Amino acid sequence: MAKYSLEMKFEVVQFVLGQNHSQKEATRPFGITKGHIQMWVAAYSHHGLEGLAVKNGTYTGDFKVSVVNICTKSVIRMPNGSRG
Repeated sequence: MAKYSLEMKFEVVQFVLGQNHSQKEATRPFGITKGHIQMWVAAYSHHGLEGLAVKNGTYTGDFKVSVVNICTKSVIRMPNGSRG
């Protein structure tokens, strides 16, 4: 089972995008790191709800490339501390 459900990810993304809260503001009420929120917002912005879904714990090659491209353009920090 995934650590975070699709519903939880979508709720966080809607809090940030739909209610105009910053990603940092979302960390406290949801108890999630800013890095996770950044990845979810980027995935949702590029792929919609499907971008938040993990199927069998893997992502397609196209999805991985698109996330790397988004992270590189946005200089988003990945959860392990490396830069995207």
